[in-house]
Amino acid sequence: KKSKGQELIDLVMKNLDLVEKDYFGLQFMDTHQVGHWLDPTKKIKKQVKIGPPYTLHFRVKFYAAEPHELGEELTRYHFFLQVKQDIARNKLEVPQRTAVDLAAYSLQSQLGDYDAELHGDDYMAEFKFFLTKIENWKFKFARSTKLLCKGLNPAECEVNFLRIVKGMDFYGVNLHSVVDQHKIEYELGLTPRGILVAREKKKVGLHYWPRIAKMTFKKKNYLLDVQEEVGDRQVHSYIYTLSSAQAAKHLWKCAVEHHTFFRLVKPANKPKRTSSFLRFGSRFRYSGRTEYQTQKDSRLSARKSLKFKR
Repeated sequence: KKSKGQELIDLVMKNLDLVEKDYFGLQFMDTHQVGHWLDPTKKIKKQVKIGPPYTLHFRVKFYAAEPHELGEELTRYHFFLQVKQDIARNKLEVPQRTAVDLAAYSLQSQLGDYDAELHGDDYMAEFKFFLTKIENWKFKFARSTKLLCKGLNPAECEVNFLRIVKGMDFYGVNLHSVVDQHKIEYELGLTPRGILVAREKKKVGLHYWPRIAKMTFKKKNYLLDVQEEVGDRQVHSYIYTLSSAQAAKHLWKCAVEHHTFFRLVKPANKPKRTSSFLRFGSRFRYSGRTEYQTQKDSRLSARKSLKFKR
């Protein structure tokens, strides 16, 4: 009852034997079915309100821009599983041609080269969820399996799978519904490069992290000051309104974490109330390690060979 989030996070990461653990987190749902990340600095009982039983999900929290280049095969494997789940749940939509190739790599990773005696008629059953809408999908799937995957081991398949998905606009993006100052509906999502702007499931813009001069929230509004170019005095102000003050703060907190993880060498100290970047309503800061620190440590401690069960 008195345990802080860090104790549970450490226990899970140790059980999974992860070295590059800072890309991952434990997520729980609030009463509105909005996902929140377990804060390692706060008591668990103060955060998770639904239960018992208490349900938390191990997930990728920060989607690496180059997931196929992550230091350890085990880390890449968990990214691979996460993206497969994102596709299965329609969180990440993929083009038809891409879907066939991804399914082929995924199947090869799991079962290896096709053997009619071993695999039978249900060989592709697991992957029909995003193939059945494709015209002549069985032929295309068989062709991709033969041309792309024959002879590849699981690790090679997963690297190729991740190399494809990393280029998709909505790879690793959780979308937040907003309305701008002109009453136009958009969705905002956080990426390693910045804040993605989408409309009707299409990317229409990106606020790059280096150009964001100020990022704040006030009541139901999420506010951004974005430079025309890095270091430029000309600044464009954006006001995005969310469904509630809680939703605005939640988006802001997620953005602070993403900015810190992907852009900074190390986490900033808890900001003063006069800080320009974290101006309104909260002194929240990201308490984990940054990607820079994670990559530096993984180069020193990464295991050259690690056997694990898929």
